[in-house]
Amino acid sequence: MKFKYNTRLALIALAICFVGSILIGGGASLERYRDTQAALFEIGTTGDGNSIRNDLDVRCTAAYNLITLGKRYMPANAGELTALADAITKLETAATVTECFDANYELTLAADHLYGTLLSYELSDTDRRLLSGQFTEMASRNQTIGHDGYNEAAMQFNALLSRFPTNLIAALNGVSPLELFR
Repeated sequence: MKFKYNTRLALIALAICFVGSILIGGGASLERYRDTQAALFEIGTTGDGNSIRNDLDVRCTAAYNLITLGKRYMPANAGELTALADAITKLETAATVTECFDANYELTLAADHLYGTLLSYELSDTDRRLLSGQFTEMASRNQTIGHDGYNEAAMQFNALLSRFPTNLIAALNGVSPLELFR
């Protein structure tokens, strides 16, 4: 009888250890997978640096160029210039994917406004081409961002988190869904 009791106790302990190792090990694996998917925002889906972050950086550079051009024709403290400078700062300091999205939207509005204002000035041919080129670069990078694979990868990861038993493992280990760039 004593042997039977110890066997049951041993089987219960073994089951607890088995389930515990799955939950803890699964959580660590899930967290590594999340980190890999989150990194796609920074490094791109092919790991070549063609990423949303890179496109946002190029948009900031083009926006700086628009400000430089605008200062040739407008006072340095013009509202259109300061609004764009503030939007650039907000985007450069954004810490999360959602903050980047919001700051990028603000950058787009401010750049559109400055572009429209500068079109009303008598620009030299060179400056008109520069204005058009920088504005086109910003629009092109926004289009590229719209086709980036990060959101698809994030949605797939989030779908994985919503299924059983992954949702249980994620909840017990504090693994959160990825933010989408939208």
